[in-house]
Amino acid sequence: VSFSCTDQMDHMSLGKIFKGVAIAGSWGLFSEFHRVDPEVVSVASQQLGTIMAALRERRREFVYTDGQHAVLNPGCSFLLTMSSGARAELPINMRVLFRSYCLLQPNTLHIARVMLAAAGYQDPPTLARKFDSLYALSKQQLGRHPHYDFGVAAVKAVLRTAALKKRQTPQADELQLLMGLVRDATLPMLVPED
Repeated sequence: VSFSCTDQMDHMSLGKIFKGVAIAGSWGLFSEFHRVDPEVVSVASQQLGTIMAALRERRREFVYTDGQHAVLNPGCSFLLTMSSGARAELPINMRVLFRSYCLLQPNTLHIARVMLAAAGYQDPPTLARKFDSLYALSKQQLGRHPHYDFGVAAVKAVLRTAALKKRQTPQADELQLLMGLVRDATLPMLVPED
């Protein structure tokens, strides 16, 4: 389950979400967690600490910070994303609950393969490889212009459109459909030299 965090989140709402994720055994992704107010993050660290301690001790039940007993599903997981250059780092008591890693370059091949498979394409590995190669070559060989966008946002935009077109015309040739969408997304932004 994915949540886009804002500065409007309070410890009560976050607490309910954390508890729900723990009971359901879901994976909770809290995107842009740096947007949450520091005071709320401090309370959230206590709430998550309670759940994480119960997971480490392999308990079936735990007493949550609100005093209620809850059944713990050990399949639950909590993930946070923070933008580089975010206004604030996580406080120490929250940092110790998570392993940090840095995403330097997204794997567009994997993203394309998953999104094409989810859209119902018959041969996602082959199509994803061709799609990824075309975007990689475009990024490398076309001139450097500020309006050129071959990043993950552009990749996902084309793949979302590919999913929509697949639903609209399920019998269409998949390679032609995908490459046509890439052409339609790329040609209008190219300068005459490219």
